[in-house]
Amino acid sequence: MSDDIRVGAHISTAGGFPRAATRTAELGLDCVQHFTRNPRGGAQRTLDEREVTAHRRRMEELQIGPLVMHTPYTVNLASHRAETVEFSRRVVAEDLQRCHLLGAPYLVIHPGACGKSRVEDGISRIVAGLDRAVDDAKDTVGAGVRVLLEFMSGQGSEIGSTIEEMAEILGRIECRDAVGFCLDTCHCFARGYEVHTEDGLEKFLRRFDQKLSLSRLKVVHVNDSEFGLGTRRDRHAPLGRGELGSAGLRNIVSNPVLRRLPLILEVPVEDQEDYADEAELLRCLSVEGK
Repeated sequence: MSDDIRVGAHISTAGGFPRAATRTAELGLDCVQHFTRNPRGGAQRTLDEREVTAHRRRMEELQIGPLVMHTPYTVNLASHRAETVEFSRRVVAEDLQRCHLLGAPYLVIHPGACGKSRVEDGISRIVAGLDRAVDDAKDTVGAGVRVLLEFMSGQGSEIGSTIEEMAEILGRIECRDAVGFCLDTCHCFARGYEVHTEDGLEKFLRRFDQKLSLSRLKVVHVNDSEFGLGTRRDRHAPLGRGELGSAGLRNIVSNPVLRRLPLILEVPVEDQEDYADEAELLRCLSVEGK
């Protein structure tokens, strides 16, 4: 494991959370991300006290951290459908509590997509949904669990692909002390931010700091992009085999602001064992960029 950067990946919890922790260590990873529940649904498995205790002990023994949790893709607080918004609010509240139980400080969510409704209305629904969800789980938030809004690619009617949209959400919510952000390198690049160049990345981070504060940036999803700059197409690619390329990724992981954060891989792999090679490549790019 590296003392320099903390590299993790999105690892399956099949077989239980303690087994996932062991698998994470076997892959040589420093931190990890899991889905809170079925990524395409809403059902969650009940966790008994023995599994939770064993998982927390295993994570501590293996010195893996932080644990990052991710809500299912079905969560959409921006939807024009009231039942979808209500479902999403309930899931976020439940998953904040699940994070607290497992010792995860961060819950990553996609802000949502507004469909054929106005972006302004979608943002209003996100704001209201976040405030209600955080209030419903206020005990866990008080214990340090934070919602991280993930920057999106702007595909379709997605909200949250620009600093300005995120700033509007942050400026309107009451629960802003409980909210931070997660960057995705593929998403930002696809949206048109030139994070693959030194000047472009510095400009992006300066703007981020002005509008949102870099203190709120907690996690980076490190992925290459199958499609080019500004295409708004969300398709992750293995490191160095996409449009960001090795040079662009090297620029990102050598940045002093980003390299201190948990770097989570979500690249497409045939088998989770392949994450070991992807993590090693990321560490090599980090060293080369110094």
